[in-house]
Amino acid sequence: SETTESSESNKHHVVFLKFLSTQKVFTAECGCRLQIFIPHHPLLPYFISLSLSAIYDLLTSPDCLPDLLQGGLAEQGVNEAFILTTFKLQPKSGTTVFGLFNPRDNSKYFEFTVMGKLNRAVLRYMRTDKRMSSVSFNNLVLADGQQHRLLFHLKGLQQQGPGGVELHLDCRLVETVRDLPAAFQGLPEGYGMVELKTMQAREQESLDELKLVVGDSFENVASLQDCHFQQRDSVQTLGVNTKQLSSQMLELTKVINELKDVLIQQVKETTFLRNTISECQACGLGGTEVVKPRCAPGVCFRNDMCIETANGIECAPCPDGYTGDGFNCDDVDE
Repeated sequence: SETTESSESNKHHVVFLKFLSTQKVFTAECGCRLQIFIPHHPLLPYFISLSLSAIYDLLTSPDCLPDLLQGGLAEQGVNEAFILTTFKLQPKSGTTVFGLFNPRDNSKYFEFTVMGKLNRAVLRYMRTDKRMSSVSFNNLVLADGQQHRLLFHLKGLQQQGPGGVELHLDCRLVETVRDLPAAFQGLPEGYGMVELKTMQAREQESLDELKLVVGDSFENVASLQDCHFQQRDSVQTLGVNTKQLSSQMLELTKVINELKDVLIQQVKETTFLRNTISECQACGLGGTEVVKPRCAPGVCFRNDMCIETANGIECAPCPDGYTGDGFNCDDVDE
């Protein structure tokens, strides 16, 4: 490792360069601007080819922020940045973990607050039109006496691709905000000063980490919090909302399968009933019985002339002295 110190006027500008086997990191403690010095070395071409990231420890060097947000990140051409924080809160407690504000009028640029009693967290930030927006994260248990790790992935700082913020809690994606806070798009002079405010240390509560990381991939930055991802879309990145949606989809699938079974049973019953009705002679829907006409008074010329046959009734021939078909007979003499 190499440690370099700048001139006396900038004696607080110190850069620690560390080359690791699995990750290559710049850890910067600075007053205003990050300065990197790489000495001549036989392996210099190899070192330059390595993936390097700049890490600003905001707990020990909060003065880095104003310079970075008011043009420093833009000068470095940074399009992605990451804020890492690790903290512990007592059950049901609430506090603002950290925030960026203007000390002149106490206006807020970016603030993350935990509401332990409600199991909720709120991200408040100023938009580019200087209006405030807030995003609530429900069902987040952050005040439980356990240590939690948050990672804010800020994208589109140089308007290269869609801008937004991804919030990861304990190595899982919780929410995606499709709006980039103004504080990370290069604050103009009209915005005034920028200062960092962090939670007050209390008994059994602590803010253990607050860092700004630039110049590296999401996977490498996440590994700083012992979060290891094979792919961004892997199951490990499923967040709270995605889990809820997956659970709802499984429940819906179960209901649909139950309805399917009911419909199949109803189809069987309907088919059985239809076949039964079609075969039922009494219902008149199948082969109905033919009602044959029977002999009755007045059918034939004389009642004793009526004859019942398989095809119906017939009348005997008219008696002597009469002519006709048996149904009607006329007297010949008349």
